[in-house]
Amino acid sequence: MNTFLRLGCVPLCLALSGCAGMHLYSEQRDQQGKALKAAWAKVDLDSYFTAMHEQRKKLLKADIDAIAGARSAEVDSALVLLLDARVGKGRADGRTFYSMLDGELNELAATADAAGFLGAVKRWKSLSLQLQANRARQTAYRKLLKAEGADAPSCRAGNVAGSGELSKYAAEYLGELGKLCAGEITLAGEQDALIARLPAGSLLTSAKNTVDLEQKHAALGAEADALMAQYRASLEEYAAAVGASQPGTAPSVRLTALGGKVRTALAQMATLNNVLGNEALADDRVKRIDAILRKLGTTADPGKDATRAELAAVLVTRVADDVQVLADLQKPLVPTSLLIRRDLEKNRADLATVQADLVRKDIELVRAAQASQVAEAVELLVARSRLDTLKPCYGSMSFLDAIAFPAVKVNPPCDDADSRAALYEAAGRYAYAIGDQRARTLRLDELRRDLKRERQLAFAQANAGQWAVLIDATAGQAAAYAASGQKASDYKDLVQALSLLWIGRGVNK
Repeated sequence: MNTFLRLGCVPLCLALSGCAGMHLYSEQRDQQGKALKAAWAKVDLDSYFTAMHEQRKKLLKADIDAIAGARSAEVDSALVLLLDARVGKGRADGRTFYSMLDGELNELAATADAAGFLGAVKRWKSLSLQLQANRARQTAYRKLLKAEGADAPSCRAGNVAGSGELSKYAAEYLGELGKLCAGEITLAGEQDALIARLPAGSLLTSAKNTVDLEQKHAALGAEADALMAQYRASLEEYAAAVGASQPGTAPSVRLTALGGKVRTALAQMATLNNVLGNEALADDRVKRIDAILRKLGTTADPGKDATRAELAAVLVTRVADDVQVLADLQKPLVPTSLLIRRDLEKNRADLATVQADLVRKDIELVRAAQASQVAEAVELLVARSRLDTLKPCYGSMSFLDAIAFPAVKVNPPCDDADSRAALYEAAGRYAYAIGDQRARTLRLDELRRDLKRERQLAFAQANAGQWAVLIDATAGQAAAYAASGQKASDYKDLVQALSLLWIGRGVNK
């Protein structure tokens, strides 16, 4: 074939055949790509799930409002019955204020020693408030440690350092957390001693359930710390071995064994499905990927600053073959692929955090419900103690007659301002205990039920979020591919130039 003809055919063949990844531009495909990207941009998952959460909150509010209404009606009914009740105690033939108080108290704790029980629950209430403050400070320090990139160990784990080098502030936070953990152990021990002396009743049952839940959560935290320590140790060993290996070589026996240790640690975490461990693991993965992404574009060779060890620590958690890990290390780093992986890991981390937070919320709600029951018992016991201060002659009176002013009393000689004030206080405490305070306990129980609905929504949102990451990347790549391609204008001028050369050659002949 003539040389000039060959020169003309080569670019045309390259353009038309799709060699070297080239393809013809299609305006129709470009428009479809743009339409796909525009349609996906209109999908607002955040608004959808925000609306779902708002609907959940509305249902919760309706349930809580119903509790308030029901308790208000119960209090009204109880006060009507109280007006006709006798003030004194020991009457087997009718209802008395004492018997109404004792009936409520026996549900919480059946005891004849009202005074001793009052002292115990007051001390318990004080310990509960101290523990609440202690745990709130622990939560604050754990958030600060996380912000510093350090681990926040459970109290059972003791003074465990975070992964990597601890910053000055992280070391301080860890020290304060250790002190708070020691304080919590002391306070919890005192509270357990009080619980051991509690009489039978719903208060004892609630206390035992709370302690059981707290112990399970503490065990969960200790297990998560141990799993993460094992995982990190094996991962660092593996990454160091990869960093020391020569590029292009097959994995050594030692490297393969270390890879097996990493994957065994991951499999163990997956099997146990420890929500606190899942949260720590997902955070660790996101942190490692972000460290690599921060180095992208810092040199002419993107990713060059990311060491083989850093890349291997990310790859080994997703690739089950060490040969493939080493092969992937030789390939150019694709930022888009790493970003997609980071977004997927972030989605998993968010779900794990929500799950862990729901576990923590559940424990806090159980503790709050227990404290609310203690407060109810205190109100009832104080009300009962106020009745003990009445003048003896009040014992045979009805409550309505006892609180009446002297001018309308059936028995005017038996009148005492202090006794009348004590009766008003006792009635007020009784109404508050079975009304507002018990409504608070019931609201807390309802909030615990709502956590299950929140958990279901969290899983649905995380699932949709994972699809969103993949669809977003696919739509973007599809639109970019559709917009690319060889256009006629790209090679028209070249063909014309070659044609002129061909014509010129004929003329010169």
